[in-house]
Amino acid sequence: MAATVLAPFLRATRSAVASGQLTPAWVVLGNESADLDSAVAAILYAFCLHTTTTNKDNELLAVPLLPIARADIALRTEVTAFLDGFGIDSAADLFFLEDLASLLQTSTKLALVDFNHLPPSLAHLAPRVAAVIDHHADAHGFPEASPRIVETVGSATSLVLNHWTSAISPFPAVTRAELARLAMGPIVVDTVNFDVDMGRTFAADLAARDTCAAWSTGPTVESPASLFARLQTAKRNVGTLRTADLLRKDYKEYALDCGTKYGIAAVPWDLRVWLARDSAARLVGDARAVAKTAGLHSLYIFTAFEDATSGQFGRQLAVVVPEGNSGSSEAAIVRALEQHVPDLQLELDRASSTPALPVYWVRNLKMSRKVMQPLVHPVLSKL
Repeated sequence: MAATVLAPFLRATRSAVASGQLTPAWVVLGNESADLDSAVAAILYAFCLHTTTTNKDNELLAVPLLPIARADIALRTEVTAFLDGFGIDSAADLFFLEDLASLLQTSTKLALVDFNHLPPSLAHLAPRVAAVIDHHADAHGFPEASPRIVETVGSATSLVLNHWTSAISPFPAVTRAELARLAMGPIVVDTVNFDVDMGRTFAADLAARDTCAAWSTGPTVESPASLFARLQTAKRNVGTLRTADLLRKDYKEYALDCGTKYGIAAVPWDLRVWLARDSAARLVGDARAVAKTAGLHSLYIFTAFEDATSGQFGRQLAVVVPEGNSGSSEAAIVRALEQHVPDLQLELDRASSTPALPVYWVRNLKMSRKVMQPLVHPVLSKL
């Protein structure tokens, strides 16, 4: 189905901002991983906010923004591939960190989608936050935000779609169909194609799926299974990326109470294949350089992939501490995680590990970053 509204909306928004014709009343901010869920949730919320609440003088402008450098969107291969199907040029049509300062020169409000706690790099924006829709652990911030929807579900996009469903319902059928196709991308990815055994599918996700199905029309509607397979292939097309790029492709940073920071890089690639391409010494050296530049206490490489031979899904974890860090060693961190977060079900991969980089299987396959981070955070706070 040809795109009908989304690409024109984004280009008109960028044109209006560039020309100074309109002052943005809202910036809809996805989280710093800038993954498919954040990108689509931001676009969908901004489109619905602008389309359903613009007054007759067209004074309201809602801008979707991803808090990464514009050049880094190319690393989100599943985002660029998916949005390309709507005629959206991700780098040209979306807004990024480079745009943020100019957008906030006025009293612009922020809507957070796909996170409810600002990372250290964005903490200064807290006074502007006026709306929150998220599916991560509730940090209990921004109690006066409206809406403030923080619910454990598979996809933040499910919550965004459900919030706007009644407002979207009067739209023309072709518009509803396009929005349904947009929303289904991250929903099917984040729920692992609605696989209840993975523990990532909730009532809100099923409600959003049913809404999308009701709005989808025509004989060429893509099945969820086909869409999931296509997006997984695009997401895992990372074998040519440098280590530094792999680590920032889907990266989140967190602050400890003591003032130090740690980062978790979600990487859709088997560490065994990665180590076969790059030596352990090179991978660790590059990762330590990334961690040191970011000022991290520690960096966690958290993989999720399908085995190239068996097709089985797997997760791995490797811990990297930058040189010169006077805090805990990699071994001490892993011991603490094994003791205090047994749900990770860590198991040393002796075949792949080296003294430079021990690699651990995460046998609990339901342990996504969203689930893992609230569990490891208090452990790291005590090290």
